Amino acid sequence: MASWSFEALANDPQCVIACHAVASIEVRIFMPDNFYITAERCLNAAVALNISPTDHKHLACYLSGYVAECAAKQIIMVVFSASPKDIKKAFSHGLTALSDWIQLIALDPAGHSIPLSHLPDFHSDAAQILAKWNPNNRYSNSCGWDGACSTNFIGEATSIMTKLAQLRASGII
Repeated sequence: MASWSFEALANDPQCVIACHAVASIEVRIFMPDNFYITAERCLNAAVALNISPTDHKHLACYLSGYVAECAAKQIIMVVFSASPKDIKKAFSHGLTALSDWIQLIALDPAGHSIPLSHLPDFHSDAAQILAKWNPNNRYSNSCGWDGACSTNFIGEATSIMTKLAQLRASGII
């Protein structure tokens, strides 16, 4: 009979990988998507990666784009009383389409309770992210996501997150 312990299992790489796989499946099944918390988490990680002594500017750019994406999805979800699943299905990672919907929401202030001052304008608040971000660039080393880009993206992501936090503090989202 083989002996085992939790300590031995925790140190076994195959077991750790299997446990993470099971945990991620359970998270997907039992926890609904929360675009606000994801945006906040991505911004915090982007900032940490940007100031890291190792060169992770590329990943900081990647995560900054997700801040914009998640913020737009959160706003659209609230305005249209949609589920996270519906939003993910309708938009995937289409930041341009998401920003267009945010513009449409801004054009009809009577159709929602969001103060326009709290509504991000992606063409001004996130112009660089909107122009240069593509989630597929995570595989590229030559897309121009360098230190300057990372700093710009994080500044824009912070601006968007500030407006999203205002919406949350106001009880709108």
